[in-house]
Amino acid sequence: MINFARKETIAILAVLVSLDCIAQEEPPFYSLYEEAVKNSHLENYDEAIRVSTSIREQYPDEPAGVFGFIAVYQSITRNYRTRRFEDELDSLLTLSIELAKESIEKDKRNGRNYFYLGAAYGSRCLFRVREGKWIDALRDGSQVTSNFEKAVRYDPEFYDAYYGIGLFQYWMNAQSSIVRAMPFAKGNRDEGIEHVKIALEKGRFLKTDACFGLLAVYQNEEMNEEALQLAEELYLRFPNNPNLNYRMGCLNALLSRWGEAVTSFSKTLEILKGSEFPCLSYQVECLYHMARCEYQQNNYSNAQAYSTKALALANRCDFTQELDGPLTSYEDVLDSLEDLHEQLGEASANLSK
Repeated sequence: MINFARKETIAILAVLVSLDCIAQEEPPFYSLYEEAVKNSHLENYDEAIRVSTSIREQYPDEPAGVFGFIAVYQSITRNYRTRRFEDELDSLLTLSIELAKESIEKDKRNGRNYFYLGAAYGSRCLFRVREGKWIDALRDGSQVTSNFEKAVRYDPEFYDAYYGIGLFQYWMNAQSSIVRAMPFAKGNRDEGIEHVKIALEKGRFLKTDACFGLLAVYQNEEMNEEALQLAEELYLRFPNNPNLNYRMGCLNALLSRWGEAVTSFSKTLEILKGSEFPCLSYQVECLYHMARCEYQQNNYSNAQAYSTKALALANRCDFTQELDGPLTSYEDVLDSLEDLHEQLGEASANLSK
């Protein structure tokens, strides 16, 4: 007869065995995909591409490898405002949709497959919006939320899906009136924010993406103190991310922390100058903000020096290769720069009298 202690031991072993079996069921490429995403955020792009290539070679039918490449090219595009990889992104997004559909056909109750499909449609929708292809964007956008919801329905603990649900839900309500008028642009902005927070707290692959996504949301909501706090936390991990330094500069300027803003914009400028993707219009914008911040501190000489450099650089910008920033259009920046330069000229003339 088995005594109580032995029964308890057997029960514990049974639980451990069952947990081990669950752990073994995890797809073998999960850790590789985590590595690819991590290296993309750290801007170790060559390593991220190597890992993504390894996934594609070992698991050619699995969308994860394609998403590894997408993470790389989206990171470069976002951080350096370059159009260099638009063709690659377009073809990769289309391929990821095809692979996700094939995966769903093989396993219709796997939440991960619906997450892939929703993420691919969402990314391509935003890509089409940027290109001004509204009908194509509408077609892709209509597929996003339903697929993310299926991902959660079939796998309630796949918390990364909430990032897609929340971000798409928020921005479809927060963007231009044209986007808001689209049939799929429903939901509530606050609910979208809460969904992003779920991914930030509980997600596995997209916690960092959710953190950057929440930063952009806070900025858009003009929650400047909260946004700056989040940006400073991210800065500890990614001090050389130009997009992050730029956002910190904007937030410090909004809070009238002019000296801190100049420091952040200056660092962004130096990162861009030393980069393979220098984006001159991005540099012009940084110089304009530096001039504006110096002007606010009555440092007219420094401000004029920055505005003069910005105007000289503006003549060399090429928007066949570069993208507008996420917060202000380049045309608006240039108009403001010219106005500021004129004001600085008048101020300098008055001081010399």
